[in-house]
Amino acid sequence: MMLPLTSQERKVILFILCFLVCGFGIDCFKKRAQRENLIDYEALKSRFFDKVDINKANFSQLSSVPGMGENLANAIIAYRRKHGAFAGLDDLKNIKGIKQKKLEQFKNYLVVNKETP
Repeated sequence: MMLPLTSQERKVILFILCFLVCGFGIDCFKKRAQRENLIDYEALKSRFFDKVDINKANFSQLSSVPGMGENLANAIIAYRRKHGAFAGLDDLKNIKGIKQKKLEQFKNYLVVNKETP
């Protein structure tokens, strides 16, 4: 037997149910992200507080640099594996896609630690 509800009451009940379902979904996602460590806190920390050392940075740290993107991050890692440590930031111009303008953009976010093997 169905309860007689007005149109307004049905809309309120539907709104509450949608709100609960969305809240439950967000909560599940947050718990899963924490469990699976989907958030790279080191990359976030380096993006907002530290300069990223291009001789030690992993993909996640490099790709978190504003303007970097996945392709350039991969190119930097590949170049570093093939040629060894960078001597200075100007060495980045040897990578396809990085010209002087892009290098200037990165200088606020990148550093070269010369002690890196």
